[in-house]
Amino acid sequence: MQQRRNECLSSLTWQSSRRRRRHQRSKGCYPYPEDERKADLRMRLTHCLSGLLLFWAGAAAVCEASLLSDLAKPRDYTSHRVSSYATDGGNADGGQANPVKPGETRVIADLEGPGEIAHIWFTFAPMDKDVLTNVILRMYWDGEKEPSVESPVGAFFGLGHGKLYSFDSLPVSVVNDRGLNCFFPMPFNRNARVTLENQSDQTLQAVYYYVDYKRFREPRKDILYFHAQYRQEKPALGPENYLVFEARGKGHYVGQFYYIRSNSGGWWGEGDDVIHVDGRLLHGTGMEDYFGGAWGMKPGQSFARFGSPLFEVYMTGDGNENTAYRWHLEDAIAFERSIRFEHEHGSQNDRNDDFFSVAFWYQTHPRLPFPPLPSKFERLSFSDRKKALREQGRLEEYRALLRHFIEKAVEPEAIAAARKELEEAERLEPQRDTVEGEKQ
Repeated sequence: MQQRRNECLSSLTWQSSRRRRRHQRSKGCYPYPEDERKADLRMRLTHCLSGLLLFWAGAAAVCEASLLSDLAKPRDYTSHRVSSYATDGGNADGGQANPVKPGETRVIADLEGPGEIAHIWFTFAPMDKDVLTNVILRMYWDGEKEPSVESPVGAFFGLGHGKLYSFDSLPVSVVNDRGLNCFFPMPFNRNARVTLENQSDQTLQAVYYYVDYKRFREPRKDILYFHAQYRQEKPALGPENYLVFEARGKGHYVGQFYYIRSNSGGWWGEGDDVIHVDGRLLHGTGMEDYFGGAWGMKPGQSFARFGSPLFEVYMTGDGNENTAYRWHLEDAIAFERSIRFEHEHGSQNDRNDDFFSVAFWYQTHPRLPFPPLPSKFERLSFSDRKKALREQGRLEEYRALLRHFIEKAVEPEAIAAARKELEEAERLEPQRDTVEGEKQ
């Protein structure tokens, strides 16, 4: 107790009041007695909750008023749909007679323009972590050979960790844990193609889907194409910020899903958002701040523009998994030439957790090529990669992975754990059947 109190008091000399508060919060201490701390927190929470409730009520009212007021306006398009319905009149609407085998790529929709996708819905059988993390969604606009959308299907729809839960936001919602919905408008002039690649170990016995789209009489000029890009650092190492995405051309960024899996205990959320736009810097104040929260996050938060539907940091130690989202609907971040969006991974990049994301934006073509999608093995968490290498008897790769982490990591707790694990790994011997199998 005395040591914690000394840490609290020493932090009072820091020049930055925000960093002082962060330090005190990370140590679980405050510079005034317990009763005053509780009273202060109650007051702050009361003010915060009152303000947030007013904000959310007002925001919802604005959204509903805008959507409802547009209902009476005439439309300049015809409505169309591609779906998985059973053409024989039966109830096997998921294509059960033609399942998607491992390694197969299935074209879900091949549409003629000019048009615009208005809504996409998916559900799968089976629908587990393997499917959500290893079925790849891609979309192509106007004859392009490389996709403008490329992501594991779970990460695209907010279920990046492969866990099932529901949440509701304006552009993306998950209903009953399994109904995946996207309402981002996706315009095209000549054609659009939507595909699924099954990189999982299972046959997709059923793939249910709707692709609702609009057809226009004439091509539209100066359209901006929809983009969604998956990136990851598992784990984040070194002094550089985590890169969410970068783009060149003209367009605007509209939001992201951000996923974190902790490799050590403690709060991972002090990294600032750092956005470079046409040579200007937009610098934020902290992770929970960017995602619309304050003083940390809470599980099950689901709002129109921001939320944290999965939040485990206070429930478990190592290996807790977390999801946050932020949509820039009224405040889309416009760029004329270029944009680069980064997050610090911890305060001053002092966390070595697993980070991955899907960024959403609109822009003109041509565009920067996407980086190669990480392989199925690379998309495993750092912990699961280590486990897989051990179980497969690939001990040299396992040791090399640990040595690399120790060399590049900056978090003392995580480094100490990796050193201990490496010491144990040095004593391991390959399994006899593995060695004999390799000789054969």
